[in-house]
Amino acid sequence: MSLPKLISVCQALDAKQCTSLKKFTLMHVGKTSDLYLILDCVIKERNKLKSAKDVEEVAQKCEVKCSHKTFMNSLSQLNLYAEDWIALSQLNENKYEKDLLIQQWYNKNGLYNLSDQLVTKVKKTIDAEKKWDLAESQYKAELLFEHFFSNNPVKYQFDVKQYEDMIQSFDQYVSSMYILIMTELCGLEQVANKKLPELKSTLEAKISMFPPTELSENLLKLYNVIDTSNFELLKELKSLLLSNRFNVGSKLHYIVASNIINKSINFWAKGLHKEVKLVQELTEYGIDNNVFFSYGKLSVVTFHSLLNKISAFYGYQKSEAFINQYIEKVNTTNLIATKELAMAQNCFHNKNYKDIFKYTRRGDFDNFVQKTVAQGLHLIACFMERNIDRENYQNALQSSILFFKRNKSKLSTNLLDSYNNLIQLLKDYDKATDNDKINVDNYKPLMYRNWCNENIK
Repeated sequence: MSLPKLISVCQALDAKQCTSLKKFTLMHVGKTSDLYLILDCVIKERNKLKSAKDVEEVAQKCEVKCSHKTFMNSLSQLNLYAEDWIALSQLNENKYEKDLLIQQWYNKNGLYNLSDQLVTKVKKTIDAEKKWDLAESQYKAELLFEHFFSNNPVKYQFDVKQYEDMIQSFDQYVSSMYILIMTELCGLEQVANKKLPELKSTLEAKISMFPPTELSENLLKLYNVIDTSNFELLKELKSLLLSNRFNVGSKLHYIVASNIINKSINFWAKGLHKEVKLVQELTEYGIDNNVFFSYGKLSVVTFHSLLNKISAFYGYQKSEAFINQYIEKVNTTNLIATKELAMAQNCFHNKNYKDIFKYTRRGDFDNFVQKTVAQGLHLIACFMERNIDRENYQNALQSSILFFKRNKSKLSTNLLDSYNNLIQLLKDYDKATDNDKINVDNYKPLMYRNWCNENIK
């Protein structure tokens, strides 16, 4: 049984956010009410909860004595308050959404003078911003749309320039969104090894209907980087990123930066370029500009993915320093296990195989993805040390076979096949004689292919 929604929400909050949620709840209930006491108890115990059984224990710890049904109903009611708090928090963090809602209220209530003042102020702010940000194009278009499609008498002034401004803002926003969607589809095609020609043709036709802008032309470069592995276009986009053409912190900035960083590493791994300095510059840019962070936190998956990038270029000591510096920012319920898996990754990328064991011999990792990574790294370490400890390798091999067989329903077909092919490759190589030739290319898909190419000769 999965954890109640409220508990999952609370586990994602930091201490400051927990305090804010409690204050918001007090706007609806009293400090001595059963609901508030339950919320306070859940927040205190949130990082200890991993199963329905744990929730039962929390119910017993709370000052409120009630039936299981009443307790669960209380959690449901508190989750409704939490969702209201989330929505309000998001609204307060949004630069223009609040202005748009206020403008709509002004027009609805006949306060047209205040609405006009608000539109003038927001439009001036957006027009003064010279960096690319699709959210600003969207809000400017919606603000002007509300301006002219309401009872506000401003529409009778027939300000053609304002209408043109609205249309251009919509054009830039919609065409750019279509390009980004097409770019995402292209990436998914490569991951899933599946083509979507009809959908992409539909998007291309829609994009061609809009007049090109400087932004849309550069987003088409991003698409071509993903679609054709064009390294020269990647370097052009890298220059735009580093010269701050994009509004740092915006969704658009995140999409472009994360794609360019990941592709620079992917191209390097495939041998499409040898510019390690470029990859280092982009990775450092991503860290310095919070590309990998969400609300000041690193997700577990992002942390391990980022460490793979760091370890490949910076060596053991610098990677360990990165782990120590950022581990407290990882959004995990088990910092120790997450840190140890990170150290196992660091050992792997720096060929320190014998030390991997001490970091992977545990079963309390934060999630299944971590358990899978630990299983694979442990097997590789045992394989590399098999001539020293044959029994340990055989045990690790059998353990991995059983692990992936037992958990096959939790993995995608591609990922399951990648790990099973890794296991088969290691088995075949271990059994091979000096006259046998093992061709890594025959094992597709394959987990840790670069490592296999380097170590399986």
